[in-house]
Amino acid sequence: MQQASSVPSYVHGASDKLLIGNTIGRLLDQIAEKYPDRPAVVVRHQNIRLTYSELRQRTDELAEGFLDV
Repeated sequence: MQQASSVPSYVHGASDKLLIGNTIGRLLDQIAEKYPDRPAVVVRHQNIRLTYSELRQRTDELAEGFLDV
């Protein structure tokens, strides 16, 4: 199995500037560290609320599941 690399995203086209200068995973980690108890996901009609800390935990679990496949 080939391990995926963490490569920051670049704009499509002629620009060589980073879009956000980070991977989405690292960005979520930074936000979760800074604002762990703030709401990240709110789905009112299903009564779902996740904080950034909870979202990070769930995305880590999902990533581990993908790596096990």
